Amino acid sequence: MPKSLKKEQKPPRLLGVKECAAILGVSRQRVSQLALTETFPKPVAHLASGPIWETKIIEQYCNPKKS
Repeated sequence: MPKSLKKEQKPPRLLGVKECAAILGVSRQRVSQLALTETFPKPVAHLASGPIWETKIIEQYCNPKKS
């Protein structure tokens, strides 16, 4: 068995609109508006309940590294 399959990999932490809103400090409606812009991260998937993002991507969006 390949080593990569032996290691237990943690699934990515995912966020829906409500969780994104809480992290960003905005309303769910505002997250939906931001998701339509070019600068907001694209969701990793769209479920029946709405788009989902990886937590680390949203955190990076909130706290971009300063050059």
